[in-house]
Amino acid sequence: MTDHEQQRRRNEYLQECAQVREVWDQKIAHRRGILPGATLDPVVSNIGWCGQVQLVSGANHSGEVEKAADDIAYAYELPPGSVVVDPGNRGTADTSFLWAYRSPSHARHHNLRPWGLHGNDYAGESTPPGLVTRLEWAELEG
Repeated sequence: MTDHEQQRRRNEYLQECAQVREVWDQKIAHRRGILPGATLDPVVSNIGWCGQVQLVSGANHSGEVEKAADDIAYAYELPPGSVVVDPGNRGTADTSFLWAYRSPSHARHHNLRPWGLHGNDYAGESTPPGLVTRLEWAELEG
C-alpha cells in the first residue's frame, strides 16, 4: 500500500467516525435528545461501529443507555435489535460502551458471545469481530 493510499484510507475512516459523531450530536445528545449532553467516541468497523459513551455526570446513568438502544438504532437507520450496550469499562454509572451493528444477527451473535472490555482474553493477542485491529489503531495514531 502506498503512502497516498494509506492516507486516503485514514481520511475516509476519520470521516466515517465524524459522521457517526454528527448523528449522535444531532439526534441523541442534543438538549432535547434521548441522552442530552452525552458524548460518543466511535470506532467504525466493517460491520458497524462501537464506542465509549460518556454521560453527563448526575444527569443520566448507564441503564438509560440500555433502555435507549432501539432509539439509538433508529437514529442511525439501523433495524431494531442492532445496538448492544455494555454498562461501561470502568463500572461507573456515567459511562457505557455500545456496539451498533448493521444487522441484528451480529447483535444476537454478540450477545451469545460477548466481548467485554476488561478481562478479555482476546484483547492482547487477536481482535474479536467488530473491534478495531492493531493495524487500524496504528493508522489512527499515524
